[in-house]
Amino acid sequence: MERDNWNTWPSTGNAIKVNWPYEELRDLLWKFKSDHVYYYVVNTVECNEETGKQMYNTGSAPNFQGGIITLCTCKHAMRATGDFHNNVWVAGLTGLEVARRSGTKDNNLLFYLGKVKHAFQHYGELIEYMKRERPGAIDAKNASYNIRGDLYIPKPAVKDYFDPRQYDSPHKNHVHKDNWQNDINYIYRNNLNKHAKYLLSDEEYSFAWSKKLVQMNRGFVFSSGKKAAITAGCKRVSLQNFLEALEGA
Repeated sequence: MERDNWNTWPSTGNAIKVNWPYEELRDLLWKFKSDHVYYYVVNTVECNEETGKQMYNTGSAPNFQGGIITLCTCKHAMRATGDFHNNVWVAGLTGLEVARRSGTKDNNLLFYLGKVKHAFQHYGELIEYMKRERPGAIDAKNASYNIRGDLYIPKPAVKDYFDPRQYDSPHKNHVHKDNWQNDINYIYRNNLNKHAKYLLSDEEYSFAWSKKLVQMNRGFVFSSGKKAAITAGCKRVSLQNFLEALEGA
């Protein structure tokens, strides 16, 4: 795949902390150990063995464009049912096959981690926030131009932010071109009170990894008695438990 088509983190204007070792990560975040984290497997992460086994995302989420992490086009059920309003983090792990190609045996690698700063109700709220705080990120994430963008742009006369017809269409080659409407109007099990939230990570606590540095010990047993291992869906644990399940790779 051409590097220009990767959903990567920019080299300039980037607030994301890239490739932190486990020990430094743990030391920085241990003060938040009573927080909670939702973690899951990012199935769109790949490993390019021709460039030193560099990891990259072929999907649109998590999205690193514009130098900030957003989660708007993946894990719809998690975003619709989770509580992201108080001291909550989200983490994405690689699949086992990617980890194995990177040289790790039987453990998932950590791909990204972010503390949720805002959980917006719809794209209109997210874009208005970005206009004030990070206007450059809007173009970088714009799905009408970027085939891996995660921002769908409402039309000027929008009245219903959950109606895909009131948005600009994504790029003709967008990775969600066949089901992009679901990113706008997703409702969990037809419950109108459970729209998927649009998550923005705190710039001070946003992390991403392009290489094998941190892994999750799948055999680690949490204080609840459950194993850390995950293949599908998501799990919610204390940040302390999550950090304890991680180790250097």
